[in-house]
Amino acid sequence: MRNSIDNVNPNDFLERIQTIKSTLSENASNGLEQIREAQTVFNDFKKLKELLKYPKYKLAHVEIVKTHLLSISGEEYMDWTMLDLWLHTYNEWLIKITRDKNTGFTNNDFNDLMNLVYVPPGALYWSLDKKKTLPLIREAGFERYLFSSDK
Repeated sequence: MRNSIDNVNPNDFLERIQTIKSTLSENASNGLEQIREAQTVFNDFKKLKELLKYPKYKLAHVEIVKTHLLSISGEEYMDWTMLDLWLHTYNEWLIKITRDKNTGFTNNDFNDLMNLVYVPPGALYWSLDKKKTLPLIREAGFERYLFSSDK
């Protein structure tokens, strides 16, 4: 059985990601414009929803987000390991917005997301937000950070 994204050339996709990362690194002053351009790479593919279900492409998108965040912060390097949960949940939110134009993001959602900055690897996170935060963490594949009374 053929995959629904067989017509997408993964090498072309990853090459375009690398080009955007280079551009972002070289020109931090146009970071917002460049991240929009990065998002259009994903929009160029007819099978966007299917493509971003695959870990390889989600990780490519995480790399765009990292490069963008470095460009707007003015930093050249950041140890992302301490922000693992936040970074991947934020990436999942960006992907969700890309796939579903009706997805909103309120101030409270932003606060919930920023709380994840304080959750280091090995720690557990507890929340009652079953509408956005917890599903995004699960969709990002970071359930290991979620507190459960069953543990």
